[in-house]
Amino acid sequence: MNEHYTQLIEKYIQKTISKEEVKELAFWVKTESSKLEFSEMAQSKWNFASDLMDNTLKTEIWNSINKQIQPKKVTRKNILNSILFYKIAASILLPISIILGFIIINNNVFQNQKEQAAYLTYVEKGQKAMHTLPDGTKVWLNSDTEFSYYPNYNDEERAVYLKGEAYFEVAKNEDKKFIVVCNDLHIEALGTSFNIKNYASEKYITTSLFEGSVKVYNKKNSSILSPFENLKFNKSNNTFNKSHFTESKEIDYWRHNFLYFDSTSLEEIAQIVERMYSIKVHFKSKELKQILFTGTINNNNLNNIFHIISLTYPLKYSFEKNAIVLSTIN
Repeated sequence: MNEHYTQLIEKYIQKTISKEEVKELAFWVKTESSKLEFSEMAQSKWNFASDLMDNTLKTEIWNSINKQIQPKKVTRKNILNSILFYKIAASILLPISIILGFIIINNNVFQNQKEQAAYLTYVEKGQKAMHTLPDGTKVWLNSDTEFSYYPNYNDEERAVYLKGEAYFEVAKNEDKKFIVVCNDLHIEALGTSFNIKNYASEKYITTSLFEGSVKVYNKKNSSILSPFENLKFNKSNNTFNKSHFTESKEIDYWRHNFLYFDSTSLEEIAQIVERMYSIKVHFKSKELKQILFTGTINNNNLNNIFHIISLTYPLKYSFEKNAIVLSTIN
């Protein structure tokens, strides 16, 4: 099961979960894949715990869960069983609580969502999209991006959920926060323009600010960005790294149909090309992946991209079915 959602479930049970995280968890719960993953996790934890007990006690507890029986009074006859029960309670509590937690989520969370599912947009590889939200906020979505928000958007606050890359021009409203949720990371703004890059395949979640001010935060860190500042959140070690950029085209080039590279490795360029054109890039040698390229390619025709790169480094490219193969020139 996805570790991120496992953590959200435990935070929900412990009542340490934020409002945005509840919404994210509730959205996941309604997907078909979550039902199977949750079932497997609950069964696994129960099996692990039940191996520690005798069959009589195991049957009694399991029946109690299924029938939602009220706790029985402790008598001298079951004192020994109670002692054993408390020893394994820690192991059993989590799966039982998860079951109860999911009942609560499914029955209660969506009351504030007007019993409607989230509005979800997925932009396929090789495509781009632009949306105007109910409050007038404009959102540009890059290739291979998932973007969603709930029907109660703009009631008390404005929360959206992003997996992929998007550029935002946020409509000003000082009374209602605008929050972008990227897994455990939150980006909050009132009225501003910024870009967020949050692809699952990449090591960082990158926030780049053009105008106004944004707050980037999670449970452990928090940072305020000024215009022309980047913040990279390292997913593996949970650290923030702030830096500066000089031109907007360094960040939002993808909106204007050109490519901008500044000492960018050929491996990173390949990832961008794969998203833009829904095509695979294969390397004949690992050394090629580390080659750095700097420059702007205005005409981002697929053939033209690698032709220009090949002018700066002796590499050969060829098209094979739905893939590009890169190799060095001997």
